Amino acid sequence: MKHTLVKASVPFLIEFVRRRCRKAECGIFWEDGTVAIRTVAAQQAPAVCRVRPGKNGVTPEFSVRSFEGRFWWPLSDGPRHMPVKEYVASATKSEGPFLSMMNLSPATVYSKPRREAKRFFEQIFARQVDGPSSEERWRLPQRIADRTLFCDDLVYIEAGCPVYFGVPRGTRETPMLSLEVGSAGPEHIHVVSRYLPGPRPNQRRDAACRSLVYGVESIDDEVDKLRRSGFQVTFGSSAEANAELRSNRDASEICADALVRRAVTVMDPHSFQELGPQLYKKLKPATLLSRRISPALCRDAIYAMIAICNEEDFLGVSDWSSNGRLKLFCG
Repeated sequence: MKHTLVKASVPFLIEFVRRRCRKAECGIFWEDGTVAIRTVAAQQAPAVCRVRPGKNGVTPEFSVRSFEGRFWWPLSDGPRHMPVKEYVASATKSEGPFLSMMNLSPATVYSKPRREAKRFFEQIFARQVDGPSSEERWRLPQRIADRTLFCDDLVYIEAGCPVYFGVPRGTRETPMLSLEVGSAGPEHIHVVSRYLPGPRPNQRRDAACRSLVYGVESIDDEVDKLRRSGFQVTFGSSAEANAELRSNRDASEICADALVRRAVTVMDPHSFQELGPQLYKKLKPATLLSRRISPALCRDAIYAMIAICNEEDFLGVSDWSSNGRLKLFCG
């Protein structure tokens, strides 16, 4: 393994007071630097799963790789996967994926002109300057770099285990379900989900809330159950595992996590407080974090929410959903 140094530009905010002035001003400034991205040969990050498009699919097939015990997915640039050369060339650009994954405001990312702090403050003679240190400015960019891998001339980003998501198609009278391979990782980790191949982020969230998430190893049995339930099932993409896919989140945990997050988002303040002070205190911060909510906390939240509202309303039972897995999860 080696590291590739990538030139990047990052924006940051400085508050300052001009000499002979009292009013503080804020300005966006840019700093050029480099980040180190690990670069490995294909043999060092073996393909553990091959994903192929369905009959009418437009996305090219790709491999999900394993490196240092984690799963790595190719960075998607529209209908194709981004080459390393293009990624490196775009690292200083506002529209490039590197800056986009920092989840900064558009006003920050697209600020013009790009001002360099040292030159600016040499010209205006500010009497007070407050801003992040250089180490603080580059902490987030380096975290993005740590979740990026160059392999076989393509850019890969860390994500979750491959699973199938059920995307509803058709009508109520003729329910159809398109099974599509996507990442089981939390949706908003560093805002990388928009760059992953597979279902769109909102489709993955909806599928998880409806308990329409299935493991690659059990998909044949799940398809049989869905067809016996009256669904017409098609494959938008299919996964062929080359090794055992071990994940720290099974399908029921993914569904429970997504359902609790959505419930907390849509519940009115009064209902949310009815859950009880201890659960209220734990749940709100947990749903704001990108890491998964613990299964125990999800289980407690689901029990409490069912107790204060109709179970069918909470679990979202409809022609498109099945709550059997969540009932199994809750015991």
